[in-house]
Amino acid sequence: MNPEAELRRAIVEISRLLYERKLVVATDGNVSARLDRKHILITPSGFCKGFLREPDIVRIVIPETDSPPRTPRPLGKEVGRVHHQGTKTPRNLHLEGWDAAGEPGLSRAKIGDSPQTGTVPIFAPISAGASSETPMHLAVYQARPDIAAVIHAHPPYATSFAVSGHKLNHKLLPETHLFDGPIGRVPFLKAGSTRLAQAVALVLKSHRLCLLARHGAVTTGKTLLEAYYRLERLEFLAQVSATAR
Repeated sequence: MNPEAELRRAIVEISRLLYERKLVVATDGNVSARLDRKHILITPSGFCKGFLREPDIVRIVIPETDSPPRTPRPLGKEVGRVHHQGTKTPRNLHLEGWDAAGEPGLSRAKIGDSPQTGTVPIFAPISAGASSETPMHLAVYQARPDIAAVIHAHPPYATSFAVSGHKLNHKLLPETHLFDGPIGRVPFLKAGSTRLAQAVALVLKSHRLCLLARHGAVTTGKTLLEAYYRLERLEFLAQVSATAR
C-alpha cells in the first residue's frame, strides 16, 4: 500500500474512534495529517466522522508562508468546491481529488431507510469539500514543522472547561504532565475564521494541545495516534477534574 493510501486509512480509523467514543458528534470535528512537505490530508466538511471512507479524505496543498491568499487552482481532479450543505471551500487552498474507484469526493452519508424496501440504510453520493477549519490546520503545520497530525474535536468534559473558563491543571495526573504538558488556551473567535487559525497556531507554537473557548480542543502529534492519545488523555483529565471538584 502506498503512503497516501495508508494515511487515508489511518485518518478514517481515527475519525471512527472519535465518533464511537463520543469525542465528536454528528458532523463535528476534523482530522488532518501531513502527507509530505507540500501536502496534508484532511477530513471533508459536513461529513459524520463515523461514516467516512478513504476516498472522502481531501488532499490540500500547503501554501507558501509568504504567499498571499489566492483562488484555488486544481491539481488533478478537484473535489467539489461546495459541499452538500452549501459551505464554500476556503479560497486560498488547492484541492486535489483522489481517484479511488474512479469516484473522487463520494461519501456514504446515511440518509435513512429505503422507502421501497424499508430495510437497509442507503447512502447518497455527495460532493466533498475540505473542512471549514482547514485554515487552522494549515496555520498549525506552518507554525510547527515538527508535527505531522492535528485533531480538532469536542470532547464533552474538556469542552465544558473550555466553556466555563475554569483552568484545567495538566499536573493533576502524571500521564498528562509527562506526555502532554501545559494546556494552552485560545480566546473565543469565530469558527473557521482566519483570526482563529492565527490564534491557535500562535498558542501551539509553545504547546502540544489547547482548549478553544466555547468551542472544543485541538491536539497535535508526530503521528495521528499520538495526537489521538493526547485527546483521550485530555478528556480523561477533564473528567477526573470535574468529578473531583
